[in-house]
Amino acid sequence: MLGARGKKVLVLHRIVKNDRMAAVGYLWSFAALRLSTGARAHYDRRGIAGDRHAAAQRQLFNRFLGCLYLSGGKT
Repeated sequence: MLGARGKKVLVLHRIVKNDRMAAVGYLWSFAALRLSTGARAHYDRRGIAGDRHAAAQRQLFNRFLGCLYLSGGKT
């Protein structure tokens, strides 16, 4: 990207998120960790892979969203 007077500007990381979705994801994955053996197993696998708590929980939520997307939102 070029900025003013031809100077180069480099954007390494852009943080954009839906705060409401993040809050719901935190609660959903936290509840699932306590009640679902499959969710707990996925969380533990992420921990073994080197993820910390927040990252493993975020990955669990991403997996839930993927499952929900693939099901077409049908319950």
